[in-house]
Amino acid sequence: MKNTKGFTLFEVLVAISVGSILIVTLMSLLTTVLLTRNQVDYTNRLDFAVYEVNQTMADRFERLGYKSILDLVEQEMVTAAAGDYVFLLTREYEMAVDDEGMIQPTQEGYKEEYILLLDIAADNLYLGPRDAFILEGMLDNPETDTRENHIISSPRMNFYAGSTITLTCLENHNPSIASVIDLNSDCAHAFLEFDLEISYTLANGNALSPKRYVSTLFY
Repeated sequence: MKNTKGFTLFEVLVAISVGSILIVTLMSLLTTVLLTRNQVDYTNRLDFAVYEVNQTMADRFERLGYKSILDLVEQEMVTAAAGDYVFLLTREYEMAVDDEGMIQPTQEGYKEEYILLLDIAADNLYLGPRDAFILEGMLDNPETDTRENHIISSPRMNFYAGSTITLTCLENHNPSIASVIDLNSDCAHAFLEFDLEISYTLANGNALSPKRYVSTLFY
């Protein structure tokens, strides 16, 4: 005989309990999927930002053809905040344009100087002409150029204390020094090792846990 009484209270409570468990499980799974997706998206953005910085430096080093590099902080030639790194890159020419607009050979070579600067407090990595930086007697010219015009890192990147840039000199720029690497001289060939701890700030202002990136640039 067909039961026309419907569900009992116990059956309704059981159905509600089972449904609640399923909903909670599905919500937990959905939350996990969304968090994983956000984490992957965050990591991809940071990886791409770091890749762009590395590519920019490699391109400029190759295009400008620097002839020497000097660690200004190590040589105590500039006063920098703790954790900051400052390198002087020099580009030399054997020919230069004189006052009359004629190309003439130079006795000592015409030089252009650039600064590579990691400023932890400003969360920026810079690479630009020396005139754009205020460094121990190196005056900038605010009417034409400032360091802010030469930021090569993304504005969303955050550099953490403990990040380092290590210069390993392989050959001195001074040709009179043949066998001994003089650390007080600028280097003609060197390795620049970047060991950076970086996070990426999302559009909503949140920054997830930092990641460590290690890369080497041959100079």
